[in-house]
Amino acid sequence: MEEERVLAVWLAQACGAGSPIGARMMEHFDSFEKIWLAEEEELAQCKWVKRADVKRLLDKDLTKAKEIVKKADSKKIRIITIKDKLYSSHMKSIYAPPVVYYCFGKDIDVDKRLCISVVGTRRCSKYGATAAIKFGTELAECGCVIVSGLADGIDSLAQKAAVQAGGSVIAVLGSGIDVPYPQSNRPLMTDIVKNGLIISEFPPGTRPNRVHFPIRNRLIAGLSAGCLVVEAPYRSGALITASYAIDEGRDIFAVPSNINSETGRGTNKLIKQGIKAVNTVCDILEEYITAKKTFSMDIAQTIAYEERWGEYEKIVPDDILMRDEDERRRDARKIQKAKRDEEKTKGRVALAENEREIYKVISEANEPVLLDDIVAKTLLPVSKVAAILLMLEVKDVIKALPGKRYKIL
Repeated sequence: MEEERVLAVWLAQACGAGSPIGARMMEHFDSFEKIWLAEEEELAQCKWVKRADVKRLLDKDLTKAKEIVKKADSKKIRIITIKDKLYSSHMKSIYAPPVVYYCFGKDIDVDKRLCISVVGTRRCSKYGATAAIKFGTELAECGCVIVSGLADGIDSLAQKAAVQAGGSVIAVLGSGIDVPYPQSNRPLMTDIVKNGLIISEFPPGTRPNRVHFPIRNRLIAGLSAGCLVVEAPYRSGALITASYAIDEGRDIFAVPSNINSETGRGTNKLIKQGIKAVNTVCDILEEYITAKKTFSMDIAQTIAYEERWGEYEKIVPDDILMRDEDERRRDARKIQKAKRDEEKTKGRVALAENEREIYKVISEANEPVLLDDIVAKTLLPVSKVAAILLMLEVKDVIKALPGKRYKIL
């Protein structure tokens, strides 16, 4: 068991976070030990393994993996491998399931509980904050598990409300479990683990990094049966999570926003594109009740729900109120700046060197390009390519299509 954990961590480190290579190799070899023992010729026979991956997999040094396992054990952080019974089939079904993930808290059977991810902007309005508290509370009261990223704003408000309602929460981090981000949510983490779970694909000691969060978002989507976007602007990590959820065939819901609100333009766009708009928790749960899906929740309680908006408004944090007072002016400034930038660039978007390289690969193709083909042509690690693609999406220069394909807008 100890040796298997070490080899699993070694494989995860060799492939990198967000890579589909490790899981595909496990399907092929069916053993961490066989992968570790594999020579160059055997690895080269796996057509999806690139030269850079082979080079890393031929480094058989287990020192770093042993150090990670030792650190996790010393901090009582559990290591779940893709071969473990506790590894969720929901997680295993996503495009790039992690070879290992690290967790702390109480085990939650994701396959038997109705898990709903609740995501949104960090800089939310009072309206968005009230909606996050409302849905976090009521979904928890109905027995749902709230999945989110522990970020400021919508994520943490929904998670805190669920905890206070006595519900279970899964927080997925973009850093090591022992390096929570933001630090201000450390007390919330302490409350979550009493009846919930903290998860990370990144080993203990990993510092937060902006490229980690898009990678993290696919796990939020993968763990959930449905994804609720509460409030999000056009360029938002919440919309990236929703994109992952759509790719993985999960249900998507959106809370309608004021049409003049910058912070809700992304959610309104989702609704315009056909995503289901929700006003109450019943609008979400009816999808699972009518479909007769077998989740553990109190269905009878959903029928009794009425609007309790005023009750939730009273517990919106003061700093949210302060932000809301300035929201209209801030939105107006953003809109004006966007117009000036658009006029100044005349349709050109400033891209970093790696972004230009990947943009060129996609633009030169006559049809949508697969993620694996982009990796093969750029020779960049899969995790880095995935992060750059997400940034190009945010910059509105490419579009992600089902099957991990990309095209130029």
